Amino acid sequence: MNNKKQLFFDKISIVFNLLCKKDLEYFTKLFLSKESKTSFKHRMIFLKSRWLNKKNPLYPRLFKKEYPHYEFSTLKINGRNIFRDVNEFLDIEIEIFYKRIKAFIDQDIEIKSGINDKLYRYMYVYNINGMKNNDHIDYYEINYEGSRVSNKMDIVVTPPKHKIESLKIDKYYGDIKYEKGKIILQFENGDDYISAIFNTDLISNQTIYLVGIGVGIADINQKIPVAKKVVLTKDLVEDIEYLYFFLNETEIISAKENSYRFKYNDKEFEVSYFEKYIKNIKRLNGLFENLLKLEKYNSFYEQLALKEFSAINNIFQKVKNSRSYYINYRKRVIDVLIKSYSREKYSAIYMVMPISDSDDNIFEQQSSKAILLQNELKELSRKIEIEIVFIVSKNYQFSPEFKIFLSNTKDTIKIYFALKNDIENEVNSIDFLFTNKRNFVVTRFLRINTPTFTLFKDKTTIEEHEAMYRKIINRKCKSNPLFLSI
Repeated sequence: MNNKKQLFFDKISIVFNLLCKKDLEYFTKLFLSKESKTSFKHRMIFLKSRWLNKKNPLYPRLFKKEYPHYEFSTLKINGRNIFRDVNEFLDIEIEIFYKRIKAFIDQDIEIKSGINDKLYRYMYVYNINGMKNNDHIDYYEINYEGSRVSNKMDIVVTPPKHKIESLKIDKYYGDIKYEKGKIILQFENGDDYISAIFNTDLISNQTIYLVGIGVGIADINQKIPVAKKVVLTKDLVEDIEYLYFFLNETEIISAKENSYRFKYNDKEFEVSYFEKYIKNIKRLNGLFENLLKLEKYNSFYEQLALKEFSAINNIFQKVKNSRSYYINYRKRVIDVLIKSYSREKYSAIYMVMPISDSDDNIFEQQSSKAILLQNELKELSRKIEIEIVFIVSKNYQFSPEFKIFLSNTKDTIKIYFALKNDIENEVNSIDFLFTNKRNFVVTRFLRINTPTFTLFKDKTTIEEHEAMYRKIINRKCKSNPLFLSI
């Protein structure tokens, strides 16, 4: 027998005796090709008669071809394959081969019995409802009782305080199982079921906790499935705040859709679906606010960004409750209004807009975006009626750019002018718009020191602006003002 074949047999012998502990079924499982149509039984007979008895092994051609499909090729030490590829398996010196297999076995023992003989005993979770005695984060306590079969141990689990106090829930019974590259927890009682999975590929002597995914029931009364991040530890965690980076309100998914009525064209379903993601925004905002309290982000640069997100969250909470909300930019209002025509199907837009040296006149801007907006509004005016009343001061000088806009749209958009001094004391706003559908009004009130617009949906405010619009139209200039020449 040549040296290469002998080296191959020696390595196979190490795997069988040291790793598999002469368990032929486990050995067969490791070297059964996923691509092969051979039955497990026939493969086991073949390996025993050919490889283990050192008779005519399929080496090296077929072994090289099939090696990537063996389960053995996926075994890892600290996240890396024991052997890089089939060539390293075949060519590496027997002493190094032995050390690699021994290192994998030591790691496996370490995982199964716990580093330094300490088992994982606590699974930390985030409770969305919170408690009086902690900051939402609580833990299940794992007690190892009963039998241990191979890689599986029976466990009795004490529920977290929030479940004991609010739900009067009993202890759980189940098992913890150590498989290739993962730890799986499963436990249940008469009311609840929980499972969790953790990756152990990168476990080492420095590993003090494992982050995984847990699946269970959010509320045992509602029976809503929920998935969230969980943390497995060997000792109680002193710095609970540190766990908040992993366990918080944003790391939760619940299957509440089962309570919705699935009608794809039904508006009520669409609103419920929208509210679902508004709630996610609220949770994310809560996370940011807590991070600020923990002083994790201290710079002005970061704090201002988080405060801006808080303002966005505030808008969505108002939308959820059908309340008015503020808008910063006129250009955005008009842009969205134009693009919403295909869905809203309004047939008229009514707009009142002041023009002065201090106001930003989007109809005289010459940027590419401004010109595009002007052209889109002109194109829309060929389909629907658009009326704009510009509120001007008598001595205001119109720019050449604005005159170009007026000239280009005079045949499609109804444009009027009203003098500011004639009407500002008779109305509450000279800067608003609405459509004939009367389902909203965007306005900026006079005599209120704010640069932002507000969107209202209530009938009273909409009717108030319709009345103001009629009053302004009645006070419009009878002809183009003398100060305007096109």
